[in-house]
Amino acid sequence: MANISSWLADISTRVPGADKNDIDSAVRSVVREFCTKTLLWVKQLTAINIVASTASYTLTAPSNTAIVTVERIEINGLYVDPTSQDLLDRSPESWRSETSSQPSSYMVDAEKVLCLRETPTENITGGLVVWVAVKPTPTTDTLPDFIYDDWYETILNGVVSYLLRMPNKVWSNANGAEYYDSYYEGSLSSAKSKKYTGKTKLSIRVQPEPFSVIG
Repeated sequence: MANISSWLADISTRVPGADKNDIDSAVRSVVREFCTKTLLWVKQLTAINIVASTASYTLTAPSNTAIVTVERIEINGLYVDPTSQDLLDRSPESWRSETSSQPSSYMVDAEKVLCLRETPTENITGGLVVWVAVKPTPTTDTLPDFIYDDWYETILNGVVSYLLRMPNKVWSNANGAEYYDSYYEGSLSSAKSKKYTGKTKLSIRVQPEPFSVIG
């Protein structure tokens, strides 16, 4: 694991006058934003036991992290589609009373409670496997090595921009903040694409939207 202070020396040379506390706080904020926007940091949660007649399961983030979004889930090794309560409530189906041995979809509320669309009819030990995109908590001092190794310059530019935007500081510099922010935002696009390609040479091609002709 890398430490947030790993950026201290390079940031200090670019933002003279900023102290360690300011810099560490800025690193935490920018890394959390980076993880939220790119969804690159994905963790598999400990498998959850499915309980018959129980549709809702509270998700617990790994230590020193917070869940940004649920990436995907599997039940009994089979992929399950996401949905939303709003979408289901707008449908004519009486979905709340549905049951199944293999629920077909799920939703997650703001409090990170995962609800299966059909209530399970049987117990399955370790049957619910969940992958989540996470970010560090606001007080975390350590970060995964891949953020440091692969995105050091991106975080550096983001933190410098963050600090230079701070008002009423001896180092405040709106033009400098805009300069570094342009590099930071540009790198975020590359980071987002890595979400889908990983460490491969896979190309992402944009598929045309299907269309129909109305006569």
